[in-house]
Amino acid sequence: MHHARQEDGIDLEESWVVGNDVLSLVAGWRAGCRTAGVATPRIMQEGNLSVEPDLIGLDLGHTLACMGARPPLRRSA
Repeated sequence: MHHARQEDGIDLEESWVVGNDVLSLVAGWRAGCRTAGVATPRIMQEGNLSVEPDLIGLDLGHTLACMGARPPLRRSA
């Protein structure tokens, strides 16, 4: 993700990481991205997330729809 920022000019603070496992969500959070979890049995079984996603959708379609409804994130420096 940091390579994408440095080499391709991707704004990580305006980017989303969508995942169905804790490791993906933690990676996105550490990179400064917004995170969206897909409520699959896998993510729900892990129970205690070490990072709370910005949103959790019922399935991929619901997650993507919720992401589209969110205003851009403006984090303070």
